[in-house]
Amino acid sequence: MSAAVRIIFLLPLGILAGACAATVAIYMLAVYVPDLGGAFANVILAAWNAFWRAVFDSDDPEAITQVLRRGAALPVLVLLLPIVVTALIAEIARLRGALAHVVLAGALTILLPWASIGAPSQQAQSLSGAETRVLACLFFVGAASGLVYYLIAGRRREPAPQQIPTP
Repeated sequence: MSAAVRIIFLLPLGILAGACAATVAIYMLAVYVPDLGGAFANVILAAWNAFWRAVFDSDDPEAITQVLRRGAALPVLVLLLPIVVTALIAEIARLRGALAHVVLAGALTILLPWASIGAPSQQAQSLSGAETRVLACLFFVGAASGLVYYLIAGRRREPAPQQIPTP
């Protein structure tokens, strides 16, 4: 397969399929893990309330677009950006292993939202059980997207190197 075909078709398809896999995984985990489901529902309700508050309480259309931008930031940080960064790192570093894609996407899915809200203060002693379960679920969401990306665009079937016959 030529590099152009791979870059034009397989990489975007792998990223799109990885984001879809992350979406399915987060919904499935939200159903089966009550802590993630509660956090997921709270985020959706907060975004919904902020949107309608901006619509009814403000006459400024900029306030509404700002709420919409902020509401779209979390799904992008959790579902799309980790797989895009994973794809970029994997292509630049020429990573071809499934484990590398899975671990890198899972780690980025945890780190990107965490970094966007800022590092926790030094006074925070440890994570609660619910926070640990939510972080584990986020890792599995990223791992699912990394695996799907790897299956579509990450692995490469290159021909075996040709051996020159020796006389």
